[in-house]
Amino acid sequence: TDYLLAFYINPCPVQMDDFDAYLKDMSKDSAYKFSLQFEELKSVGLDLSHDAADLPINRPKNRYTNILPYDFSRVKVIYLHNDEGSDYINANYIPGYKSPREYIATQGPLPETRNDFWNMILQQKSHIIVMLTQCNERRRVKCDHYWPFTDEPVTYGEISVEMLSESESPEWTIRNFRLGYVSGSTASQDKQTTLISNLMGDNISVSLVNYILSLVKDARHKKQSLFLLLLVQIIVSHLVSSP
Repeated sequence: TDYLLAFYINPCPVQMDDFDAYLKDMSKDSAYKFSLQFEELKSVGLDLSHDAADLPINRPKNRYTNILPYDFSRVKVIYLHNDEGSDYINANYIPGYKSPREYIATQGPLPETRNDFWNMILQQKSHIIVMLTQCNERRRVKCDHYWPFTDEPVTYGEISVEMLSESESPEWTIRNFRLGYVSGSTASQDKQTTLISNLMGDNISVSLVNYILSLVKDARHKKQSLFLLLLVQIIVSHLVSSP
């Protein structure tokens, strides 16, 4: 576990003065060295268990059979009932600069996991969702459409989601939502969450990255809870920042 966290936090130390040269070197030849570094991730965590993901009742909740959350760091969804597998969602906490649970990486929701997805967002007090994929890319379904199409509230299991606003730019769409538990399901909560949808799919633009970083900086400045959900579908998961 310590090795895994150390790898994520500091896989290859680079001095600040050397960073520009390091970046230029790694970016040569279509970023070939970055590709090699990414391949090394396959050897990380092979000795860590993912028993919850392998339970027969949970297997249909995994979009990809080879991308499973570790037991020690998986996010658990809380329900009033305590059925086997009811707390499972394909999502892992990811350490950041200030916290070992600063982000959450999760897969693009399936039709049968949309309810769990919104439940996780509300329970984790997530304020920002960054979706780095499209629902359909290259004739493949990468993610189910998990938010309302209009400003009419939609209920996902125990959670009511209402779209408050929607704005588009050439590269992304920003939607603001109000969400809370439906009446009678549990103690009522009323939270607002921002969904940033990348319109370029696997092609992540510099301007989008800069915009996301500015949102993160602003949220931290205001001392708000932060949930960064990066829906990277191989790019295959959702990245999330939690309080």
